[in-house]
Amino acid sequence: MPSSAGTFKCNRRAVRDYSVRNNLEFFDLREQKGFLRNLVIRNSLSGNVMVIVVFFHEDTQKRVRLLDFLASEFPSITSLMYVINQKKNDSLNDQNPVLYRGEAHILEEMNGLIFRIGPKSFYQTNTRQGIMLCHIVKEFAGLTGKRDSL
Repeated sequence: MPSSAGTFKCNRRAVRDYSVRNNLEFFDLREQKGFLRNLVIRNSLSGNVMVIVVFFHEDTQKRVRLLDFLASEFPSITSLMYVINQKKNDSLNDQNPVLYRGEAHILEEMNGLIFRIGPKSFYQTNTRQGIMLCHIVKEFAGLTGKRDSL
């Protein structure tokens, strides 16, 4: 397992523990109240880590303290972002993630290609499985790397 997989678990627990210690209220979907709505963590085989913290409403002081905590506790985070989502659903497609620290994307390599993955990118979350899928598709398609003439 790459080191970023271990970071995933630490970040998740660290946010929970920090939130409990600092009385940050977790979001209740039915009641539509709370502060911390969601935590999205994406990592790549190369060790890039993107963390997106989704808040239900803005509280600048609480938000900055939590994000600063994550940045200082986990310097391996290469992309730290946040979103304020006041909608009744958890979809982020129409939201604007804000870059707090680092890069606006993470990089992933698959079959010799480099992909820039942003906070709303549609990309196979299990890269190892994606590599296997590409090999199977290539085999089924009979791709040889040479193009037949028309």
